[in-house]
Amino acid sequence: MKRLLFLQILVVTVCYAKPNFVFIIADDLTYRDIGCYGGQAHTPHIDHLATEGMKFERCFQAASMCSPTRHNIYTGLYPFNSGAYPNHTFANLGTKSVVHYLGDLGYRVALSGKVHVAPKEVFPFEYSGVKNNPDMNAIDKLMLGSSSSDEP
Repeated sequence: MKRLLFLQILVVTVCYAKPNFVFIIADDLTYRDIGCYGGQAHTPHIDHLATEGMKFERCFQAASMCSPTRHNIYTGLYPFNSGAYPNHTFANLGTKSVVHYLGDLGYRVALSGKVHVAPKEVFPFEYSGVKNNPDMNAIDKLMLGSSSSDEP
């Protein structure tokens, strides 16, 4: 009887568990580049994540520039409508982003690495920052090492 009750509680818990989201944005990265979409790059960790969840398969951007693209993805609005067009401009105050919508559902929304969206009122991400991000520290080390080397 205890085992049956445990299984029922487990099933109910699994049914109500919130999904996690991992959204990867990288400059000049297309779906054709990574393994889980058939690309040639060896991306085993991303591929593994893709097998355990849903893949983002249809993304049509309204701008071919970095900042407007990020604003578009995070707000769901055309960059011109959010105020984030042309490049290096900010979204209008009062614009809601994924941070607000997921935050209202009880999620913590964090960003690691390149930000390139503003203002903070529109994009109040928890931010790991460059100093606390081991990947960014590794990139800094690589860039410093490369700049002091005679090798290309």
